[in-house]
Amino acid sequence: MKRSFASVTLDGVAPRACLAFAATLTLAAALLAPEIADIVRQWTWSSSYHHGWLALPLAAWLFADARDWEQHPPRFDWLGAVPLVMAIGLMIAGRALDAALLGHVAIVAAIAGAGLLTLGRELMRRSAFAFGFLVFMVPLGESLIPPLQHAAAPAVAALLNGIGIETQLDGLILTTAAGQFEMAGSCAGLRFLLAATMIAALAAHLAFKSASRKALFIVGAILLAIVANWARAFGIVAAATVTDLKIGTGPEHVAFGWIFYGGLLISLLVLARRFGDRYRARIIQSGPLASATPDVE
Repeated sequence: MKRSFASVTLDGVAPRACLAFAATLTLAAALLAPEIADIVRQWTWSSSYHHGWLALPLAAWLFADARDWEQHPPRFDWLGAVPLVMAIGLMIAGRALDAALLGHVAIVAAIAGAGLLTLGRELMRRSAFAFGFLVFMVPLGESLIPPLQHAAAPAVAALLNGIGIETQLDGLILTTAAGQFEMAGSCAGLRFLLAATMIAALAAHLAFKSASRKALFIVGAILLAIVANWARAFGIVAAATVTDLKIGTGPEHVAFGWIFYGGLLISLLVLARRFGDRYRARIIQSGPLASATPDVE
């Protein structure tokens, strides 16, 4: 009896294509070893980029979950050589110019090139979001820190004055009865913004059908992340002022931030599950993020 394509696949992808994909990735990883080491270092030690650890596993899950490509066998496609050559060019330029960002983008280009080369453009087209999601691996956004700081400082000062805590603002310095508080770069909210954008993009892809609703959800998540960081900074300064620095300047400062951080991400998943189109939103209930999403129905 003739066996169907699906019966000789491994999770929807032919074993030989999987091996070719893995071999190409291994070669690319060997060439890009310094860049990979650097990107892992930033994920580990920079609080703004901890979410990078999740980008590749989530992209892999999205690719494996794309059941609609099971009927399209992988095909070798020489077009994949283009992003692979581009990755090599970015790697060389990054090392010559001492520009780590170019090397990090080269990693993403290499993964996409390996996929196109060994799996073919049809599978890549149907899994475009999964491969595009890899952009969240790249540690970027530091240029946003100054505008985030300058937006947060007056917002926090206004909130403090609004509840009766007299606050003077001088640039990024807030002065209350308890002393001076600086809206430092680490308090700008970049990690809130980047993580919220990544989770919002994932949730929007899973929960909504129309591009307009997806875009609206992501923009809303970005605004929510910015406002949530203002609320976090406001709460810390208010607590420190009311308690005469007994609360808000020690370990609880970090704990408070993580509570807001986790609450924000869970809120995004709840909103997507509650308002998303049911046939897609149900994936959030059964996928790898299900345990983080309480039942709201």
